[in-house]
Amino acid sequence: MLFSNLLMRWLGPVCFHACECSCGGGGAVDRVVAPQDGEYIVLSATMAVLKKYGSAQDAISAALADMPKGGTLTLLSGCYAIEKPIELVSHVTLRGMGRGTRLGVKGEFGIYAKNADGGRVENLTLVAKDDNAQCGVHFEGVGDSQVVDVFVKGFAKAGIFFTENCFLCEIRGAKTCGNKQSGIWLNRQTGNGNGRGGKFVPTIVTNCISYADQIGYKTTEAMVVNFVACAAYQPVTRGWHIFGISNSVLLSGCRTFQCGSEAVYVENSHEINISSSIFCWHRGDGIVLDNARWGLVSACNIIDSGVRDKQGKFTTGLVMKNGCMGLQISSNAVFNWGDQCPMLYGITEDESCADNSITQNNINYYTEQGVASKGKDTLVKDNKQVGPAAYLSMGKPPYPDFDMAKIEAFMTNQ
Repeated sequence: MLFSNLLMRWLGPVCFHACECSCGGGGAVDRVVAPQDGEYIVLSATMAVLKKYGSAQDAISAALADMPKGGTLTLLSGCYAIEKPIELVSHVTLRGMGRGTRLGVKGEFGIYAKNADGGRVENLTLVAKDDNAQCGVHFEGVGDSQVVDVFVKGFAKAGIFFTENCFLCEIRGAKTCGNKQSGIWLNRQTGNGNGRGGKFVPTIVTNCISYADQIGYKTTEAMVVNFVACAAYQPVTRGWHIFGISNSVLLSGCRTFQCGSEAVYVENSHEINISSSIFCWHRGDGIVLDNARWGLVSACNIIDSGVRDKQGKFTTGLVMKNGCMGLQISSNAVFNWGDQCPMLYGITEDESCADNSITQNNINYYTEQGVASKGKDTLVKDNKQVGPAAYLSMGKPPYPDFDMAKIEAFMTNQ
C-alpha cells in the first residue's frame, strides 16, 4: 500500500484505469515499470505487481504488449538498457520522470514509431551508448504526435528524427547535445500525395535548445515547418541547415550563438521566413541564401560574422547567391562588435540573382561595402551603411575567440 501511495504521489493526477468508459479510451491500458534491486517490475493500473523481469528491455516490451489500443507507460527513475527499439503503437504515451529516467541506447533507435498516431514521448532522457545508436527518437509516417521535454545525447545520426511524411506533429522543450549529424532533423516531410495526412501538413518545433550538436536543426525535403523560440549554442558547424526543397519554413524568435560555420544556411529551398531572431558570433557568414526564392529576412540581428576565422579571411553578414529571386531583406541590424574582426561586406547579392529588395537595413563595421548588389532589377534603398569602425570600439585587443572546452566538459556529465 505504501509503494502504491508513493507512486501516485510521484506520478501526479493520472487516471490509472483500463479505460472502457464514456471518455473514449476504448480499451486503453496504463502500466508502470519500476527498477528494483537489479530487476524491473511491471505494475498494473491499480499498482498491483504483475511480473518481474531481469532486463529493462523485457519489462518495457511486456508492458507495451498489454497496450495494443493505447494508454500510458510510465518509467520511474532509474537506468534502462535499450538494445532494440521501443516500438510504440497509436495512442501510447511513454513518459519518464525527467532526467531521472535514463535510457541507455545500444540499438539503432531508442524509441521508434511507424504510422502510429496520437502518441507522445515525454519527460525522459536518451543517451547513445555505442556507435550503432543512430537516433534517440525516430518517428516515421506518424500523425498528430508529440515529443516533449526530452533530453537526447550523442547519437550517430540525430537526437530526434522525423521522416516519411509525419504530420500535425510537435517537438517541444527538447534538449539535444553532442549528436553527430543534427540535434533535430526533419526529413521528407512534404506529403507529395503519399502522406496519410495530405500534402504539406505542418510540423512545429518550439522552445528547443541544441548545444554542441554537429548541426543544431536540419531539414531535408521538409515543407511547412515552424521553428519558434529555438536556440542553437555552439554547434560544431551550422545552427540551421534548410535544404533539399524545404519550402515554407519559418524561423521566428530563434537564436544561435558561437557557431563553427554559418548561423543559417538555406539551400535550394523557397518561401523562407526568417524574422525577429538573433544570430551571433559565428565563424562563417551569418545567413546564406543559396537559390532561395520568395523569402523574407526581417527584424533580425546578424552579429559578429567571421569571428577568429582560422583561415584569416573576413566574412559577410548576409549572402544571396545562385539565382535568389523575390527576396525581401529589410529592417535588419547587421554588425560586428569592435573587439571582433570587421565583416568583409554587410549584405551581398551575386549577378545570378534578380528582383530582390534590400531596404532599410542598418550595417556597421565592414572593410568593403555595406551592401554589394549585382543582381538584376534589385531594389537597394534606404540602407544605413557605416564601415571603417564599429560603433562600439571596445578598447580591447581584437579577435577574441571561443572554444567548446567548457561545454564539452559540461556535456560529459549530462
